[in-house]
Amino acid sequence: MTETKKEIEQIISEKARIESQLRYNDDDTYIFQNIKGVYGKVEDLISLKDEEYKTAIEAAAGARLSYVVVESEEVAKTCIELLKKNSDKRVSFIPLNRIKTQSLPPYPRQRGYIDFALKLVDYDKALEPAISFVFGDTLVVESFDVAKSLQNYRCVTLEGEVFEKTGVITGGKAKQHSNIGKKALLEKLESLNEKYNLLKEKEQQLDQNISKAKSTLIEKEGIIAINTKYIKDLENQKKDTLLQKSNILERIKSGEEYIEHLENKKKELLEMLEPLKEEIKYIEEKLTNLELRKKDILSYYTSKEIKELKDSIEYYKKLHLDKTKELNTVELKKNDISKNIEYVKSSIDQKKQELIGAHSQIKSLEQELTSLELELKSTEEELKESNAMFYKLYEEKELLEKEQKNLQSELGGLKLEHERLLEEIGSLSNDITRIQTKIESINEALKEKEYDGTIYEEQNQSRLQN
Repeated sequence: MTETKKEIEQIISEKARIESQLRYNDDDTYIFQNIKGVYGKVEDLISLKDEEYKTAIEAAAGARLSYVVVESEEVAKTCIELLKKNSDKRVSFIPLNRIKTQSLPPYPRQRGYIDFALKLVDYDKALEPAISFVFGDTLVVESFDVAKSLQNYRCVTLEGEVFEKTGVITGGKAKQHSNIGKKALLEKLESLNEKYNLLKEKEQQLDQNISKAKSTLIEKEGIIAINTKYIKDLENQKKDTLLQKSNILERIKSGEEYIEHLENKKKELLEMLEPLKEEIKYIEEKLTNLELRKKDILSYYTSKEIKELKDSIEYYKKLHLDKTKELNTVELKKNDISKNIEYVKSSIDQKKQELIGAHSQIKSLEQELTSLELELKSTEEELKESNAMFYKLYEEKELLEKEQKNLQSELGGLKLEHERLLEEIGSLSNDITRIQTKIESINEALKEKEYDGTIYEEQNQSRLQN
């Protein structure tokens, strides 16, 4: 993020610097763009080696910065005819076939000079005659005092004061600003805009990454919520299963106790049954004996004795019937107890099977719970990493948005300043055209009066340069 921020700041600073240099005059040479042999304005064909010399170079070249460099007089003629048809302005041309490169004088033997103006600009060597014509042997010096001492040189100071060889000095605040190196500056500005667009794409990619991180975060949170609920359900299910297991164990214990009770009861009944069987057997034998005695008695005893014997027989019959009923009741109870024992044993076996199933289910649930806890831990780690990434991306996005707002605010201010300067430049361009027209008419009038106009022409040149 630090490198991106620095790059943005550098681009904005460089764009502001370049846009502050670009002062678009009403370009009256655009109509020549399809004419072969037109190279362009001087100010578009040169670039500064150092911005420190901008004021001096503008003052040294003066109005010649707006001259158009062409291949020959024929090309200049074509351009002028086109101007007459499509514009009401006048343009000066430098035909390369008529201009020769001027040789530079030797450097002065004192300190305070910087270099010849011609050597402080970059240009295509094929255009050197035209550029040499524009700057001549003008020497750029450090100060007013240095220029004053160099009387054999045309000098220009870093602040823009021009010292002509004739002694004329031009200075003051310059109203006009040139577009020196405009083509190179425009190309550089276009490159900076491309970089700015790349940064915008990077910001959009960052927004997409943040959006993706948000979606992933929401998805992870959803998964965690689902897994948390599932784990909670499993824990509740485990509790229910454990409770069910406890209930089954209690019921098994109660069943076993009941079986033990029934077994004891059965044992008691069996113990009671044996005496009854012996007693029944004894009574049956006694009845048999009584029947035999009855037959004997019927033959030997009286009716009274027979009656007593009958009553005795009836008594023993009744006693036999009661004991038989009691024995049947005991048998029924025995059968019921056996059935209960079988039912309870079956229930115990069933519950034992359920208990085994519950153990298996608990084990499976515990394994699944362990797996889910591990997954939950892993998901929480992923969520933590996603949160960290999300906050980092969000901070980067906030910083980019802040920088973007600053850029937009600064760009808006620069555009307003640019528009104001355009209006001022347009007005100055019209004033310059009007003054040049007036000077030409005055020079024509002077020529008619056969006045050589040397000093006046140099003064006019100085005013134009200003």
